[in-house]
Amino acid sequence: MPAPYTNIDDVKNIVETPAGLTDDTIALFMSDADLIVEEQLEGKGMSVGRLESIARYLTAHFITVLVERGGLTSQEVDNARETYGSPKDGAGLAMTRFGQQAIVLDSSGTLKAMAMPNRKLNAQFRVL
Repeated sequence: MPAPYTNIDDVKNIVETPAGLTDDTIALFMSDADLIVEEQLEGKGMSVGRLESIARYLTAHFITVLVERGGLTSQEVDNARETYGSPKDGAGLAMTRFGQQAIVLDSSGTLKAMAMPNRKLNAQFRVL
């Protein structure tokens, strides 16, 4: 495993970080993202470059959850109204645009399965 998969500057290039968020805190989120990539995604046929991108977006997701207390769910221009939180149809990684991007980058489908573990799927079985 390349360690780490991403770096602080690359993360800061895709997500706005508040002034009070230290590089040490970002590094903790990077460690969490690397752990997910290492344990869930390595060995599933994706290039190191793709795994690096996924780790970067996972880190941005964790930052967004901390800062916004969930993803941005609505925004209005007049009277400057914004709403944050978990959307009704999403949980976990699906809560933020960065988590959603990580899901899209994961060609194995692992993150998508992790993002919606309680989602009921319909199936039909026939015995012939």
